[in-house]
Amino acid sequence: MSDAKPVKCQKCGNPIGYMTAVARGISPFQQPVPNVKIVALCMECFRKKRIDAEPRLLTCVVEVVALADIFYRTVKWLFYARVKAQFRPIKTGKDALIGTRGVATIDLKPKGEVHVMGEFWEATAKYTSIAAGQAVEVVGMDDMFLVVKTA
Repeated sequence: MSDAKPVKCQKCGNPIGYMTAVARGISPFQQPVPNVKIVALCMECFRKKRIDAEPRLLTCVVEVVALADIFYRTVKWLFYARVKAQFRPIKTGKDALIGTRGVATIDLKPKGEVHVMGEFWEATAKYTSIAAGQAVEVVGMDDMFLVVKTA
């Protein structure tokens, strides 16, 4: 706190707190921004809007900076999601079905029907018979038949 300087309200003179740093600018090279006035106001003066500068201008600057930040973060997230999706392996067909879970709709003794990923499939039970309504897990495919076991 060696660099801290007491700050007073510019209207009423009440102490506000301490300031340790002043932003030089918002450009990447930290160049001073021309025609910028730093206004220090206490909450009472701020509520009463005792501001010499144009209040709409100050509000506009804050809104523009906030919207630019939201836009930057959104574009950054969309770019990240797009790049991440490019490197994700494509899963369709057999690769997508193996390992998924579903429900037996008809008793599997050893053949029957299961409901997996929103579709009805003919299935074969791998080890034991499976009752209707029991949870199943796909462990493989034999032609167009799923091979399932109890989950």
